[in-house]
Amino acid sequence: MISLAKLKNTDILMDLGSGDGRILFLASENVKQAIGIEINPVLYCYSKLKNKIKQKQNIEIIRGNLWNTDLSKVDVLTLFFMQDKMEKLGEKIKREMKPGSRVVSNTFSFPNWEVKEKDGNIKLYIV
Repeated sequence: MISLAKLKNTDILMDLGSGDGRILFLASENVKQAIGIEINPVLYCYSKLKNKIKQKQNIEIIRGNLWNTDLSKVDVLTLFFMQDKMEKLGEKIKREMKPGSRVVSNTFSFPNWEVKEKDGNIKLYIV
């Protein structure tokens, strides 16, 4: 997912459903800021603790609901989502994200979106 996103040191990356934070920690080496949104309290606490130990200054982990999250400052969005919610998420992305932003989806596809690049089950979209 990270290599397909072609990260830049000026990028703000957000991982929707960031889980244990593995995408955030890998991406943090190559981006200005890595933000994780996680609703599960156990995974949220685990990734916060992991960041406290690793002391990555450019990682922020937020316990919240992605539907209430502002995507307007995000350059790269990574996600592993549910197919039946992809259309609704796609509408939110198109409403909020800047043109030219990159969206990398693991496994699931946005209906009627053009895939710009693909590596196995991982797809890159440009907003």
